[in-house]
Amino acid sequence: MLATEENKRAAYSLSANQFLKLPGDLQFFYVAGALDGMTLLSRENGLKTYDNFIECYRSITLGAFTKKVVIFIRSSSDKDLSVAELIIQTAADTCGDEFLK
Repeated sequence: MLATEENKRAAYSLSANQFLKLPGDLQFFYVAGALDGMTLLSRENGLKTYDNFIECYRSITLGAFTKKVVIFIRSSSDKDLSVAELIIQTAADTCGDEFLK
């Protein structure tokens, strides 16, 4: 799967299996983009714990967080979940369930 494929929708989410096949650098970029998007939406939607959430993100490296995502995917029984959903769940597990509220 290439980003230049003409037939891919702009709102395309990788499956867990597709994500695991990506080279490490591309996994980092995917996770970083998802976190960036979640951070923006959290701020725009007035998440009460936004500052705590950002502080949590800053306390962990992107590499370490991406490894947590990979471990979560490998331990998950549902390989059909989108990686975005799994990243959200990893963020909630890492930074507190308040993120999902």
